[in-house]
Amino acid sequence: MTFSVESADQQSLDDPLLYANRELSWLDFNDRVLAEAYDPRNPLLERVRFLSITASNLDEFYSKRIAWLRQMLATDATHRTVDGLTIAEQLEAILKRCTVSRREMESCWHDVLEPSLAEAGIRVVRFGSLDAEAHEKLRRYFVDSVYPVLTPLVVDPAHPFPFISSASVSLLLSVREPHTGRERTARVKVPPNRPRFIDAGDGRFILLEDLIVAHLDMLFPGVQVLDVHLLRVLRSIELGTTGEAADDLLELVEAELRRRRLADAVGAEVTGMLSYESEQQLLRELQLRPSDLITCSGPLGLADLTQLAGLPLADHLYPPFTPTVPSAFVLATDDDTALFDRIRAQDILVHHPYESFDATVARFISDAANDPSVLAIKQTLYRTSPDSPLLLSLLDASMKGKQVAVLLELTARLDEENNIEWARRLEEAGVHVAYGNPSQKIHSKISLVVREEPTGVQLYAHIGSGNYNSRTARSTPMLGC
Repeated sequence: MTFSVESADQQSLDDPLLYANRELSWLDFNDRVLAEAYDPRNPLLERVRFLSITASNLDEFYSKRIAWLRQMLATDATHRTVDGLTIAEQLEAILKRCTVSRREMESCWHDVLEPSLAEAGIRVVRFGSLDAEAHEKLRRYFVDSVYPVLTPLVVDPAHPFPFISSASVSLLLSVREPHTGRERTARVKVPPNRPRFIDAGDGRFILLEDLIVAHLDMLFPGVQVLDVHLLRVLRSIELGTTGEAADDLLELVEAELRRRRLADAVGAEVTGMLSYESEQQLLRELQLRPSDLITCSGPLGLADLTQLAGLPLADHLYPPFTPTVPSAFVLATDDDTALFDRIRAQDILVHHPYESFDATVARFISDAANDPSVLAIKQTLYRTSPDSPLLLSLLDASMKGKQVAVLLELTARLDEENNIEWARRLEEAGVHVAYGNPSQKIHSKISLVVREEPTGVQLYAHIGSGNYNSRTARSTPMLGC
């Protein structure tokens, strides 16, 4: 018998065995997030938060990656990625995994977290199980705060099937007209600007859709409600800007965002078994296949569990964490110029979230904005928070006559609208704003401060591996120097 050893340099880098599939690898990652929700070593509300993150991640994955794979499937189903799988094979495997993930998330909620919350005095209950006093309190809340924003829609020859926005929760109803006996489909959108979990007192919460169902008589007076299901549609968030010529990239992305709101559905979730007629109507109107419709036990949209995770119950949360401030920044307290003296003496490494973003990176830009010796600030931006102190400093610097230039990536996925809003504000303040290339994304995180000193013009820079986002910097590890 002969044995042989193949050296590493003899193995072809094209060998699919060397690579994991991108999509399946990401689903493996999300399974690890879900495992944190199951882990009893984590505080209870943090486990609820992990479940909400898992659900939010899966929604984004579905709308982004499955949408992309379906676009690819239409053009070249037999194309193989570096791991050796065809687009068709990947899509089949991923859809199965996503269905399993939904089942596991529902099991985590119903079998693990919901009972654990009940033991801790936090109960999610049905409206019908509450006492008369709670009913009256919730009915007043419904009349005052929910009913005015509801718009029940009935599908008939004069009223086509309504557009269902992505990730919104809807009530899908079958109703019967009293005079004709004719059955119709109706839809009520559960308003996203109302709390999903409504405080019913004594540690009890009911779901907003449950409250709406309990008052359907106000929405459909004199009409018999035959059946009620919850429906949730996920639509593609793929923007079609790549490779497109654009005289104005800002206008192009804005147009794409408008198209995204009307984008193709890539999947739908429904509670309970629809009748054959209702299912066929739904599939037809959404232009989906039967395999794209997933029957769930509910509640739909588990990402909304973040509301419960935010309850102020210290015993069920991680202890609050206060990031440290590096000594170089603590010592540089004399005035807005002291920090530049420290940086000129030596490079400074900061590590977020363990060291404060606000007291280091945000301060760097704030001090530059206030320092009369600073001539210019130049910055790349990818993702920012809506209330970004860093961007407010850039606006302040421009108003004080400094030259401010920003390279803003408009196509940061799911942050496009926020970035467009900041682009408008920056331009109105006199900031020179440039945008990323339509065929590329600008991921670099760089700030450059140009300062006039007795020895001449000096350049100070911040280079980071994360984003200039003060919110995520508090929880997402990021290295900067």
